[in-house]
Amino acid sequence: MARPSTTACTRATFTADVGCLQNFDLHQRKALMLYFNVLELAALGGTNYVAQLGPNGTLVAAAACNQTLEPAQKDLALLLINKNNADDAGATVPTTNAALMAAIACLQNQPEGMLDAMALHVQCLLGRHAAWPQVDL
Repeated sequence: MARPSTTACTRATFTADVGCLQNFDLHQRKALMLYFNVLELAALGGTNYVAQLGPNGTLVAAAACNQTLEPAQKDLALLLINKNNADDAGATVPTTNAALMAAIACLQNQPEGMLDAMALHVQCLLGRHAAWPQVDL
């Protein structure tokens, strides 16, 4: 079971509570997203890259082979990560393309903006991640 987030997953939270985060440009926001993920990974007992974020840091070395992925390859990699996370959490994930297409039939009728809104809401509801080492729970 997911651990509840301390973030209220409401429009007010997503608009009013962002506070000073609004002051960062898109590139800085991407860097912050990575930094927050690095902090979470370390806090959960995973690899601690906090002091290794510079150009010669171990995170650069660990991620270097991913830099040459095309945008579509990066999207597919994230899709695979999310699929595997659902499976690892105990969900029954359809295993064939036909079954996956059937599973998303209703979602295909949603406009892109609504899919983004739904994804934001679900990401918030997923809450905090599990501690390391991540083993079959």
